[in-house]
Amino acid sequence: MIIRLSRNLLTVSIFFILFSLLPLVVSAQSCTTPTGINTINISNFSATLSWAADTSVDRYRLRYAELGSSTWFFKHNVTGTTKDINSLNSNTTYVWQAKAFCAPGNTSNNSLVSSWSVADTFTTSNHPVDCNNTPNGTAFLDSCGNCVGGTTTQSPCIAFSPL
Repeated sequence: MIIRLSRNLLTVSIFFILFSLLPLVVSAQSCTTPTGINTINISNFSATLSWAADTSVDRYRLRYAELGSSTWFFKHNVTGTTKDINSLNSNTTYVWQAKAFCAPGNTSNNSLVSSWSVADTFTTSNHPVDCNNTPNGTAFLDSCGNCVGGTTTQSPCIAFSPL
């Protein structure tokens, strides 16, 4: 009788433990890899990285590098579906990828972090720049040596003449 009761208790205990763990297994989600990777608004020194929206994602991590370089630059805790990247080199090809984080905070659960997306590449332009460093700009150096006009909002100086 005691052995039978112990067996029943053991069976019920095992069933209870497995049943209580089942929701954890069923609800475990997988953080999907970002898709729709694209680069827009490319200029001499900047570009906008873009990807498809995913409502299950809390934030993203982006990495980019000059093509052929082993040094990656990172943007952490990116929200939304675009990120402007500045201070790039003109006429240079870059490669970039995105990774999704589906839970807030630092997560040690790998199922809540995606793998890196497919890589996208883009090449910055090489338009001539004016004295204000604006590609295809109209600013110029006046007779006093100041960068004026264009997007500077500065007017040219009037050179002094005793006449």
